[in-house]
Amino acid sequence: MIYLLLIALAGVIITLILDFKKFNMKYLISLPLLIALVLISKNFFIVTVYIFSLIGATYLYTYYFYIPFALEFIMAVIYFIFKLGPASYIVFAFGASMSISLSVDKNIKKYTYLNNIKKGKDVKKETYRDYFQIGSGLILLITLFVFKDKAIPLILFAVLIIYAAGNSLSIYKSSKISELIYKMERENVQLGIGAMYLAAGFLLIVSFIRSIPLLYVAAFILLIGDSLATILGIRFGKTKLIYNKKKSVIGLAAMVIPAFIFGTFIIGPLSSFIYTFFSGLVESAPLKLLDDNITVPMAIVIIHFLFYINLL
Repeated sequence: MIYLLLIALAGVIITLILDFKKFNMKYLISLPLLIALVLISKNFFIVTVYIFSLIGATYLYTYYFYIPFALEFIMAVIYFIFKLGPASYIVFAFGASMSISLSVDKNIKKYTYLNNIKKGKDVKKETYRDYFQIGSGLILLITLFVFKDKAIPLILFAVLIIYAAGNSLSIYKSSKISELIYKMERENVQLGIGAMYLAAGFLLIVSFIRSIPLLYVAAFILLIGDSLATILGIRFGKTKLIYNKKKSVIGLAAMVIPAFIFGTFIIGPLSSFIYTFFSGLVESAPLKLLDDNITVPMAIVIIHFLFYINLL
């Protein structure tokens, strides 16, 4: 394991030398997380995975992305083949590193800002985007239903493929696939930036929540409920929320009510109400520090630890 730590350390040193401003804050924020992760997992392999995932996410939308991505992908394959530890540890390493990189990086934050201010401007394009997200949510629910716990590695590798595909399509914009997908993207926004946040956020949920029924509900809230909020909100959302004039009452209701009904059949009405109500409250709150595809998963995880044991 000492060799893995040396490899991770080498990655840290090289990136700090080449791009100190890009990495110094990310490593500083990551340090306590890595210490906690090593103490809990007792697995130094996770440290190397985390470091190269952070580097890969930092170099998203560039050619430099592929080197750390190849390393992290290979390490993920090795982790599961040789059963080096619980799936939750490596999933957290990827989810946390991606979330931190996306949230701290100045270039990504610029893309995120443009993505948020463009949201809802083009009704037709927003509808296509949200139908695609709903379809992805249904596929995720089916995968969880069919494979149960064994779906976790599949979800992780699907996220990694999404990141690689997004990077490639953003670089090779002239390809037919890229042109097709860009038709669903908001104007002057990097391809798939919302999907990148969404994927990282869901990995955070998967790393903390062991209950498959709760993952059903979380997936519904994050992928389907959020999409319904946008679809109905941009069309009929004339009445705005008191605490956030950019969000509508109908949009909030479109997210919370279907998710609550779905969750009632899965985890019961009380648990479903708590998860969906607080998730909707966080999603509709005027928070500017983090993307809501990160804040909503964080809210779900916090709710899980505060209420789950007493509810089920």
